[in-house]
Amino acid sequence: MTDRAPVGVTNLDRYGFPALPWSRPRDLLVAGPPQPDVPGGETFVTLGTCRPAGRPHAAGIGACWLDGDFYFTSGPGTRKSRNLAATPACTMSLRLEGIDLVLEGEAARVVDPATLARVAALYREGGWPAEVAGDALTAPFSAPSAGPPPWQLYRFTFHTAFGVATAEPYGATRWRFRPLMGGGGAGRCHVGSELAHRGDGQYRTIGVGRACLPTTIAEERTMNGPDRKESSVPELRTLMTGLALVESPRWHDGRLWFSDWGAHEVIAVDLDGGSEVVVRVPTAPFCIDWLPDGRLLIVSGGDGRVLRREPDGSLVTHADLTGLSGHPWNDIVVDGRGNAYIGNIGFDFPVGEFRPGIVALVTPDGAARPVADGTAFANGLVVTPDNSTLILAESYASRLTAFDIAADGSLSNRRVWADLAGGTPDGICLDAEGAVWYGDPGAKSCVRVREGGEVLRTIALDRGCFACALGARTGGRCSCWRTSCPISPTGRAAGRARARCSPPRRPHRASAGRRRGRGRCPGTIRVVGARRHHAHRRDR
Repeated sequence: MTDRAPVGVTNLDRYGFPALPWSRPRDLLVAGPPQPDVPGGETFVTLGTCRPAGRPHAAGIGACWLDGDFYFTSGPGTRKSRNLAATPACTMSLRLEGIDLVLEGEAARVVDPATLARVAALYREGGWPAEVAGDALTAPFSAPSAGPPPWQLYRFTFHTAFGVATAEPYGATRWRFRPLMGGGGAGRCHVGSELAHRGDGQYRTIGVGRACLPTTIAEERTMNGPDRKESSVPELRTLMTGLALVESPRWHDGRLWFSDWGAHEVIAVDLDGGSEVVVRVPTAPFCIDWLPDGRLLIVSGGDGRVLRREPDGSLVTHADLTGLSGHPWNDIVVDGRGNAYIGNIGFDFPVGEFRPGIVALVTPDGAARPVADGTAFANGLVVTPDNSTLILAESYASRLTAFDIAADGSLSNRRVWADLAGGTPDGICLDAEGAVWYGDPGAKSCVRVREGGEVLRTIALDRGCFACALGARTGGRCSCWRTSCPISPTGRAAGRARARCSPPRRPHRASAGRRRGRGRCPGTIRVVGARRHHAHRRDR
């Protein structure tokens, strides 16, 4: 991945020094280590991992800094490799000239030939004669702790960094970065998602994640009580398989609707597993919602349009958004007046440099205009049942932002609805008690929070959660959605799950893309259960 700029900076100093600029440790990492006894391509790092039983483990490694990530090698039988296979979350600690640095993130194995060759060349420049051997590296010698060759290559991608200056100018700072969206060639490919937001009856949550693992919607029946703060990964029950890249779950008329971007289809499935392809779309159907009269709206990803499905099944253009922005459009929500609000990311995620985005209003007659700007990665959207308030997830600002809605659909009185203290809100939904649920891909959880920021409940998951949904008449079940297809450098989607998908090379935000490639991309839909949190309005 390319070098990243922080999206959040917190001054941790207690003595009056200003926050440190991220450029201070970054420039030292790019320049290479100053230690004379360390090869030029490596920095001595202490890698912290977690044993399966929960005890910590630390090991010294030689790590290469390349394009904003660290790379390191380890034998498959070593303790750190076994720990990472079970839990990829880890830390790196290192001493640079004038500053101590601790990084928190995830390590994933890399097997794609191009990256292996680049890192091997960097090692050779530093004095270690590494060569590519299949999907790993080999050399005449290595550190004793690495075990015998060949050695697996890992990429460490961080989301949080802590720096303490040991020379003037002093200070202590925490930097937060966009959530993990990419991984090694072996296939940890987190991609993004939207969020379902409506329905009533018993509480259900759909978490959409991208980890190059099967797409699932799962069912859990063990979470009891609205005040539980934590629950573990739910037991899963398969409802549907054979999907490519699923997105935008919505409960409607007693069924779960979603977009399969790879197949360019909008699909509805019931809890018995019976499914129907409701409509096929020429380009990836990013997100969906319904007008008050029941007509379906679809954000058409490839051409910047909002499509409308007529009662006879035909698709017409409801609104043209190309004049407002040429960057990717994201989530959509429709209020009770028929006004649709759509978020625009504002830059070409993930390869482009961050730029603020906008929120656009599309009135019932199809007229489109911007109604909010300066958003830090506009993501999930909900409207309160009285049509008075719009709540927006700003993923890069770690907050939920609220606006008052005027009679003509305009937005005003922008304010922080909840500061999420470093959380990364993606998709959101609103329950009948006025609390918001949000998927947090970096924290692998779904979180319930009330206005003001108090966390009411956290559901821990085994991978990134990107979306959640409330639905009706499903027996108090909560859904968790996970999927697998990688994305090519063109950002084009891979067709359906039966199509062939290439190994992940450049991850792409879900709302930005289609994809194609080679290999199989398995998919499953399952359902999970929780209770007692009703949605704020009817299924429609």
